[in-house]
Amino acid sequence: MMRGRVRGAGASTRRHLVRRERGKGRRLLRAAWVALVAVVLWHPAPVALAGEGTATLAADPARLVVGEPVALSGGLDAGPSCTAGREVVLETLPAGAAAWSPQAAGTTDPAGGFSFTISPAASARYRATFPAAPPCPAVSSPEVAVEVAARVELAAPSSARAGACPRVVVSVEPPKPGGPVVLELRRGDRWVEVGREALGDGSRAGFRPCFGFDDLGTALLRASWPGDPGNAAGAGEAAVEVVRAAWMARVDGLVAGRSVSVAVADDGVFLYRHLDAAPRTPASNEKLLLSMALLDALGPDHRVSTA
Repeated sequence: MMRGRVRGAGASTRRHLVRRERGKGRRLLRAAWVALVAVVLWHPAPVALAGEGTATLAADPARLVVGEPVALSGGLDAGPSCTAGREVVLETLPAGAAAWSPQAAGTTDPAGGFSFTISPAASARYRATFPAAPPCPAVSSPEVAVEVAARVELAAPSSARAGACPRVVVSVEPPKPGGPVVLELRRGDRWVEVGREALGDGSRAGFRPCFGFDDLGTALLRASWPGDPGNAAGAGEAAVEVVRAAWMARVDGLVAGRSVSVAVADDGVFLYRHLDAAPRTPASNEKLLLSMALLDALGPDHRVSTA
């Protein structure tokens, strides 16, 4: 009898243990489901991005002078829901820079178009970027280059007399202190260099070009700067009306109606000409040339002894 009760108690204990283990399993299963739901709610599934978009960018004009504006415009095509109202950032990469930097920002119009107008001081490359805004992906346009030439200004008098050497001033923007500038004068069908100087602290240089008889009328001056990595070469021109000097008018009166030729030059530049290329019969004219040579060599106070 005692042994039977022991067996009965053992079976009851085992059933109790089984029920307890099953209860623990159900509680663990419920806890696992709760944890799974919490994870799902805390980490939502990623939103699928829309298809890749395309963007364009153009510069008008592609070459300009410092101070002039350039329009950088283009369009975005990224599907019906990712084209209108998208943030667009205009980025720039100046010459010599290692990284792109933002230049301006805006939003696309209903058709995906955009436009920026800027006045750059140096040459650079540009691109338009559209940051990702799920489900819309990030998009970048091709790069475009904008070349910016330095502004060279030439300040000269509106008129000058032949034989004069008026002061003219050349300035370059943006400032290029120490950089070289060249001044040229148009003679016939070519430009002739008449000066070369280095720009000072104010990015300016002064010249004194001399105008001769052959420059009578409208004389053209041109100043040029050669360029550097930041700016393309630039040039500026000025017109000077060269008129006869008073002494030229007097000589004109003396030689008018006479068969004489007159030419006055200084350092290879003719200051006056009157029929200088007309053929003449050699005669007493040779005495004039000899007298002029003696006067120049011996001076006006020298006396020549004659027998």
